[in-house]
Amino acid sequence: MLFNSYAFVFIFLPVFVAGYYGITYLFNEKNLFNITRKKPACAKSVVELYCVILSFVFFAFFGVKVLGVLLISLIWNYIFIRLLGSGTDDKTKTLVAIDKNIHVNNNKALLITGICGNIALLIFFKYAGFLADILNLFTGKELTVSILLPIAISFYTFSQISLLVDVYKKESGKISLVNYLFYITFFPKILQGPIVRYNDMKSYLEKALLHRWSAQKFMQAMMLFVLGLSKKVIIADTLAVAVDYGYNSLAVLTPVDAVITAVCYSFQIYFDFSGYCDMGRGICQMVGMDLPVNFESPYKARNIDDFWKRWHMSLTTFFTRYVYIPLGGNRKGALRTYLNFMIIFTLSGLWHGAGLTFIVWGAMHGILYVITRAVKNRNKSKTNTRVNADLDTKAIVNSNIYTNTSVNTNINANMNTSANTKTVIETGRNANGETGAATRSETLAHKSLIYRLCHIAAVILTFIFVTVAWVFFRAQSIQEALNLISKMIGIGYNGASPLHISPDLIKCFQIDELWYIFKITPIASMTWGPAVCMWIIILISAYLAFISNNASQLTSRYKVNAKGAILLAILFVWSVIKFANVSTYIYLGF
Repeated sequence: MLFNSYAFVFIFLPVFVAGYYGITYLFNEKNLFNITRKKPACAKSVVELYCVILSFVFFAFFGVKVLGVLLISLIWNYIFIRLLGSGTDDKTKTLVAIDKNIHVNNNKALLITGICGNIALLIFFKYAGFLADILNLFTGKELTVSILLPIAISFYTFSQISLLVDVYKKESGKISLVNYLFYITFFPKILQGPIVRYNDMKSYLEKALLHRWSAQKFMQAMMLFVLGLSKKVIIADTLAVAVDYGYNSLAVLTPVDAVITAVCYSFQIYFDFSGYCDMGRGICQMVGMDLPVNFESPYKARNIDDFWKRWHMSLTTFFTRYVYIPLGGNRKGALRTYLNFMIIFTLSGLWHGAGLTFIVWGAMHGILYVITRAVKNRNKSKTNTRVNADLDTKAIVNSNIYTNTSVNTNINANMNTSANTKTVIETGRNANGETGAATRSETLAHKSLIYRLCHIAAVILTFIFVTVAWVFFRAQSIQEALNLISKMIGIGYNGASPLHISPDLIKCFQIDELWYIFKITPIASMTWGPAVCMWIIILISAYLAFISNNASQLTSRYKVNAKGAILLAILFVWSVIKFANVSTYIYLGF
């Protein structure tokens, strides 16, 4: 069951919200069960159980086999969580005091075994086919492996590993079966993240239980859900049709067609993934639970370092905490640090998909990231050198001042003279109509303009690189990606005009709701009329990605008034109408 479906929007979501508030009302009202909001432990358990039941129902819609893989993962990890957490009682503490080393070594062995089990499950279901292809390449055999790819296996596997490590480090506290199932299976985050730690998820729920229903906050949550829904259904799904056409018709694409295809995929994957995350956060906010933002306008990034601070932020945090730091982080020299970066980005590519194209995508980001960090470190080193030199100079001057009174007197005299001279000069400038303040203002304005132009150029260059990397991410093979890039720069194109846009590509953007409006205007009869929908979708996508506030910023800054409610209603109805079209969620198989 996807968020953008009739069953979810009109049945599952209302049942979840109504049931949640019904449970919190019954168990949190002092007059009924004498349980105050300061001690919502009972309500917490019941709410968690309620969410677990609904989450299993939600996940069961993807098929019994998919649910079965999730159950295998849950059983395996809960066994190791119990074994790792068994050292928290008094008997075990006594045992630890007797032989601490044996206990620590046993726990470490349990942790490694638990993590290896998760990785083995992930490799079997997600990478078996890829490994078979590599084996065929080196041995000449023709092994064929066809295994069902479970929904969201990468997301909940990383959550499992995170919890195992936290339990091993004694950072998670006591965990019951219901606590554990709620953390892993909670449906608003299991398909798209964010990948959060157990303690964080626990605190989100505890704060939600203290939350009192507010009409304004509920409307803001609805606003976030509707904005995410419209990004996914109206924009991303429309762009998906054009992208599919482009990749399936590489032989007939013009250079402009190829560029439009690549740019549209950059917008598609952003609005698809971020829109789904916005819907998940909106669902949680409807019941007072505020999950962290996973996307912070990534296409506004000025370099690749900035990009990865904005794109899928929880994944970046996971790799930093559980892979980069254990590898040594930046504590073992520059070369080792850069090697760790490359390992992280290669693993990130593999996490997204099983194929050489994903590895190339991760390696491209890793190489540019290493270059960017190396340049930053070099510039920082130069800046520190200049600062230290200035400090040394000041120290020498101050030493001379304090050790020689005559020097001090002369310096003060010179300073007074300089001040008087400066006053005369500035007075003269004022007489001629030029003020020092005006000159400084013009200089600052000039510097500000240069900074803005440089910032815009940096954003554009970063987006170009990210778009080229996305070509490999989307392509079925490296050769297909290279073919599209060749088309983009005009290599091997012998057509009449490289600026020609294929009519079939233009038709992919014809949203019926918009085209019906254009049909009653002279636009439809003009030669460029059919392309209007295409440019409207592309320009709106660019505006939302590069200029506008993102959905989370909009909902946190603006209250929903009458006009806003009407606009949201229009977007919601339009999105529901689009449910009838074919829709795919890119990250569903990750």
